[in-house]
Amino acid sequence: MWSSKDIADYLDTVEYRDNFKFEVHDTDWEGPFIRILIKDKDNFNPDKEIDLGMNSFVCVSSAEEMDRWLVNRLIRIESHEVRERFKRNGKVIFNPHAEGEPYHI
Repeated sequence: MWSSKDIADYLDTVEYRDNFKFEVHDTDWEGPFIRILIKDKDNFNPDKEIDLGMNSFVCVSSAEEMDRWLVNRLIRIESHEVRERFKRNGKVIFNPHAEGEPYHI
């Protein structure tokens, strides 16, 4: 499995959106994790900016595995943001923060 140094070296080679940053951290018990930091407009308060941070543990052993893992993680994040932004008649209809029926108000 890759160490936090392996992951950090890999992250130095990838590019995504300018407002996305990647950090790697290590833990004593669970191994390395990536913190994905995003500075963006607040989807619920468009006049404000928001700083988001998501931690995800990583267990990979090659650049190819890391490519797939990171792209899948980014897709999940972007899907969340799309569901916050998508509206019909001015109303968010797939709010990922809603209770009850999954993601539907």
